[in-house]
Amino acid sequence: MTMRQLLLLPLALLTCTAAAQAPEFSLLYKFRPTLTWEKGGASTLRWYDADGQSSVVGFRLYLENGARMLMTQRIQPIPNNSDDESIEELFLDLRDEWRFGRQAIPFGQKGMIHEFSTGISFNTELVFDNAPMEIGVFDGGEGRESGTVLRAGRDFGLSVAVGNHFGAQATSLTQIRRPEKSPGLGRGFGLVLGADGKMKAPF
Repeated sequence: MTMRQLLLLPLALLTCTAAAQAPEFSLLYKFRPTLTWEKGGASTLRWYDADGQSSVVGFRLYLENGARMLMTQRIQPIPNNSDDESIEELFLDLRDEWRFGRQAIPFGQKGMIHEFSTGISFNTELVFDNAPMEIGVFDGGEGRESGTVLRAGRDFGLSVAVGNHFGAQATSLTQIRRPEKSPGLGRGFGLVLGADGKMKAPF
């Protein structure tokens, strides 16, 4: 049994327990149809956008104790994506304190590096300035993202990912390459550093 299966097994058990508490259930969907034209006048309709963000359908469960389960499934796979899972997210979290299962890794504001893997992440605060910090440990399987990821900061933050195969998914680095041109399984970086920030418009 792989580590990913070991991680998802207790998630399934927790979900069964949650079902006994009459959770609040809601369906969700995000559609991102994109029509592109290529040489020769051929047009193609894809169910993901230029940033590799997929159209998804899924559901949420909210429990009385503040726990939440979310599951989303991709409508169309992206060619050559090292993350070939049809399930994009499947996790249980508790009041944003911790998150367990398949999820987006906590790197930056999920702009240049936006990837999904199976693991567990925690939200805490730095001892100085009470700045928020999110840290996660992930194992996506052989040839996929695995290691430790950390982001610290509010509107401005610093991020680091240490491990294997980061930056290889079709949803990453789309500012410099098309989603279909991602390097594929077994590629990527062992160390990624990042800084991010956002500012509110003065009007």
